[in-house]
Parts: sequence; structure tokens; C-alpha cells
Amino acid sequence: MGDKLFNRIYMNFINYIYEKTRHISEDFKAKIVVFSFFMLFINMFLSTAGVYKGSTSVAALIGVIITFVIILFSVSEKIEKIEINKNLLILLYIISGFFLISGILHRVMAYILCSLIFAVLFPVFYIIFNSENGYSKFLLSFNNGIKYSFILLIIVSVFISPLTSGQYASFLANPNGLGAYLTIVLPALLYLFEAAGDKTNKILNIILIGCVFALSVFVKSRTTYLSFIFIGVVYILYLFINRINIKEILFRLFKIILSSVLGTVMLFSMLTYVNNFIINIEKNVFGNAFIVTFNDEGKNEGFMTLIEQLNSAADRSKKGITDDNNLSSGRFEIWGKYINNINLLGHPAGKLKVPYQGGYIEANSHNSYLQVAYAAGIIAGLSFFIMNILFLIYLLRIIFKGIKNRNLDIKYLFIGSMLIGCEITMVLSSVYYPYISAISIVYYFVIGFIYIENMD
Repeated sequence: MGDKLFNRIYMNFINYIYEKTRHISEDFKAKIVVFSFFMLFINMFLSTAGVYKGSTSVAALIGVIITFVIILFSVSEKIEKIEINKNLLILLYIISGFFLISGILHRVMAYILCSLIFAVLFPVFYIIFNSENGYSKFLLSFNNGIKYSFILLIIVSVFISPLTSGQYASFLANPNGLGAYLTIVLPALLYLFEAAGDKTNKILNIILIGCVFALSVFVKSRTTYLSFIFIGVVYILYLFINRINIKEILFRLFKIILSSVLGTVMLFSMLTYVNNFIINIEKNVFGNAFIVTFNDEGKNEGFMTLIEQLNSAADRSKKGITDDNNLSSGRFEIWGKYINNINLLGHPAGKLKVPYQGGYIEANSHNSYLQVAYAAGIIAGLSFFIMNILFLIYLLRIIFKGIKNRNLDIKYLFIGSMLIGCEITMVLSSVYYPYISAISIVYYFVIGFIYIENMD
């Protein structure tokens, strides 16, 4: 009875939107949707850069408004029945319920907002894009939004964010945030590269893929490098499954490698020599009060040659940040601290003090599953973990089916590479909260279709 009631509410809401927007041309709707996805990532940029002063609620609220606009302009037909896997809804409702309890108990508005996003907004989104045609439109709009945001990031970086000796963060003020963003840009561009029919778009996409690899060198994030390796494996697997001949596979990989080399040289020049020239002009126009994200008196700043940048990236990939330079970068100690503090009803927002170099620092859990369990309680954490295990199982079923039939639809190249990149980052970072990270934006938007494809 309750299940039918919820279905009726969702269906009436979606059909009401259709009645109010059906007079708008599909072409105009498509442009609005692409722009809205683009704005989701601009919102994420602003959040990561600290414009919202660390407030997750502000970033999430803006994200909710943008998502509602996407929903308004994405309903292209009336629906007669709801088709969505109940496992997804049950797990989302469990997680949502415990975030609501924790939010009320600990007076954390961000938890309450998170609860509403899980329980109301995401199910509507999944229902709208549940058809084959609807999801194909979604992928094209979503990936173009990512692509345009990446182009903007490069342009802005050239104007205000020079390359230095430390980990590069562009204007985001957080190299890990930039690394996570690159992790989702690569699959998006690979999808667009494979899907593009015209030569101009293929050339632009392959150039941008080279720029992604170039920025990953300057970011010096081992999590990003690891994600790229697995994304590359998924891409090669996709080519083999679809019977692309060896010569063509090698030629495509050669184009990506060549683009990466040229992109590294080009971006290095743009972010050093060209950037320095532009900043000097800006200072002459605006005076000494002109401030950029670069601080030339910073501890780890200063220009390096391209060879030094490459050597620095190679050294970084071998080292951690703990005293003994282990590969965990202190995560095992942090995870242990958070595991010992997990309870049933969660905790107020904040970081725990963990041992670091003979003292203590405040740190988040560096693991999305632990962060959910710490924030909303162990049941929410376990539900979140189970949800991800089910995604993996369903995705593997699809891939094995593709191997058996020697045909894997291009959308699964995107879904597979995206989810693998997201999962690696989620295991090593606290990026569960919707809209504040590139990973959380992509993860929550793409998972629904896997459940719909595998309905009980």
C-alpha cells in the first residue's frame, strides 16, 4: 500500500511537470539541461575553492535548485508506471532516515538536507531518466556539461593560477579536489570521443583528454593516478569486447598518448610563461592590490622546469605523508580512530583529532563509508556500503553479458569507468556528501540506471 502511494506521488509530480513544460521545444530544453549540468560543476568549483566558507549546506542547496531545473526540462513524456529497483529505494530511505535522525539529534542542518536529497530528489531523477532513450540524452548532456566546465577551468587557470613546485590546485585551493575532478573528466571525455560523429569534436575531445593527463601530472595525486589506471583498463576492455581490431586499438591509444605528451608541454607553457605574462599585465592594470590564488611567498611555491615537474610527480607517486613514507599516507591510523568512534545515531559535523608526527591534527575519515557511518550511524554506513556492493555486482553482470555477446553499449564504458574512478576515490577520501565534490555529483547521478537495468 505504502509502495503504491509513493509511486502515485512520484508519477503525479512528474506528469504535472510534463503538462506544464510540454509546449517548450526539445532543442531549447536540451540546451538548458546542458547548461544546468555545467552549473553543477561551477557550484562545485566555488565550494571547493572556499567561496561558501566551508558550508556544505549552501553548496548542496544550490545543487538542489540546479537539479530541480534539470528535472523540469528533462521530462519529455507522460509516465504510466514507475520502474525502479526497490533495493535502491529501500537503501536510500534507510540512509536518508538515519541522516534525518542524526541531523535532528545533533542539530546539523546539512544532515537534514542530505536526508531530503536522498529520499525525494534522487528517486525522481532516476525515474525520469529510466528509459534507454532518456538515459542516452542524459549522458550526452551530462558529459557535455563536464566538458565545458573543464574548458572553463583551463582558461581561468591560465589567467590566475600559475604552476608551482607543490601539488597544483588551480583556483580550487585543494589539489585533491582537482584530482577528484580529473577522475570524472577523463571518462566523460572518453565517452564523448567514442560517441562523437564529426571530426572536429573528436579532435577537440582528444586534445582535452591530453590536458586531463597533463593536469594529473601537476596535481601529483596518487589516488588520481590509481583511478586513471583502472579507467584505462575499462576503456581497453570496452574496445576488445566490441571487436575493435588490434591495429585500431593501438592507433587510438597512440593518439591518447601523443595528446597527453603534447598537452603536458602545452599546459606547462601556458601555466608558467603565458600565465606570468598575463598576471604582470593584470597587476599593471589593477595595481599591487590585485590578488590571485598564487602566493609567491608560500612554503612550497616557485617555478620548476618541466623535467623537474615530471620528476616531482614520480617521487610523489612513491611516497606517503607519514614519517615512514608508507603508501597509506596515514589513512590506517585515521580509519582506526573513526572506527572506534562509530555508534548507532551518528555524531555532530566535525573532524576527529588523529596522531600526526608526534602531535595531533584534525582530519576527516578519508573514507566515504566510514564518514557516513560516523555522521549518521553504523546502520547508515552499512547500508551505504551494501548499496555500493550491489552496484558492483550489477555492473559486473552487465560487463559479463557484454563479453558473452561480444557487444557492450558505449554507455557502459562511461558507467564502468566512472564508477571505478568514483569508488577508488570514495575508499580513500570523504566525498559522500552530494554536490560538494565532483565524485559525489557523478556518483549519485549515474548509479540509478544500473538498478533500473537490473530490476527484480
